[in-house]
Amino acid sequence: MFAYKTVNPGFAHTGGHYLDDAREADTVPDDADLFEHPHDVKGWAIAPDIGQRLWEVSLNLVG
Repeated sequence: MFAYKTVNPGFAHTGGHYLDDAREADTVPDDADLFEHPHDVKGWAIAPDIGQRLWEVSLNLVG
């Protein structure tokens, strides 16, 4: 049987966390070279407004 393990109990009721290798990634500027920051995330990837827009577009596509 699969046992679910929480990476961080503080994440249980929040969203918008980008994890890399079971750790929360640092945010780097949008123009950063990810080859120099392979375990980080660009700010646009976790921006709530962009996520909301993606959700709206997805709902429209599936009807």
